[in-house]
Amino acid sequence: MRRNTRSQGRTTRRTFLAGIGAAATVSAVGVAGAKPDGAPRKVVLRSKDADALAARAFPTTDEAYSKRGSWFTTGDDADGPAGTDKLQFYLVPTAKPLNLGSFTLGDVQSLTYHTKKVGAPVDGNNAPNIYVNVYTEPDGVDDTASWYGYRLTLEPYLSRNLSAPADEWVEWSTESGTNQLTVFDAAKAGVFGFYGQPTLQELQSGTVNWQQDYGYGVDEEIDYASEVVKFIVFDTGSGWADSYEGYLDAIELVVNAGRGNSGKPTALRIELEA
Repeated sequence: MRRNTRSQGRTTRRTFLAGIGAAATVSAVGVAGAKPDGAPRKVVLRSKDADALAARAFPTTDEAYSKRGSWFTTGDDADGPAGTDKLQFYLVPTAKPLNLGSFTLGDVQSLTYHTKKVGAPVDGNNAPNIYVNVYTEPDGVDDTASWYGYRLTLEPYLSRNLSAPADEWVEWSTESGTNQLTVFDAAKAGVFGFYGQPTLQELQSGTVNWQQDYGYGVDEEIDYASEVVKFIVFDTGSGWADSYEGYLDAIELVVNAGRGNSGKPTALRIELEA
């Protein structure tokens, strides 16, 4: 039976953060909940960037949430094997276009993005939609793969207050409200998501024990907040990507880390254009 308790303090997880490369680890810079200085730093990605990132996306002006374009993913490549049309758009915090330096999952104030799914709503009967995987850096302690520590998934159809009609632009965000994204760790929860799973804020508030707190997976206290973010990846599933059509635009990320010495969070907005 699921319990609504939160584990605090005790953890078998790491008590220090490993550095990554030459970048210094930045943790809890500024005040949680504080607003960034000024408008978000804007980055525009176009066709050449989609190619360079091997995103398997088609920049287009047919649709846009903001500005003049978006990136389209479509399952119209009948010549390739299953999964040929899988969108897989990697953002690396320490590299372009983010250039945010190193930060932990606990430093993330919010992640927001916008999709327009063609032909069907996003709900329990029509689950597929562009989702997010957040990979953390491996450090040799409880890593779940050779090249990453944990993989946390934010699946739109498991959002709280879900409202996502077909053929309309929909906002997905870790912030509270309509379509609030929730999080699961398939390797530790033992399932590919479930209703009532934690929000980002709940994941950050203390250690998580998937079995004791939610009735799934391992009986282990895990401190996700201290994990260094390695990749933020926008994905479609290899099992359904070849039959999915949808648009992605206007990605927004706010972190308690980054450039400057103001102590304020850094806000980034990525516009996807043709």
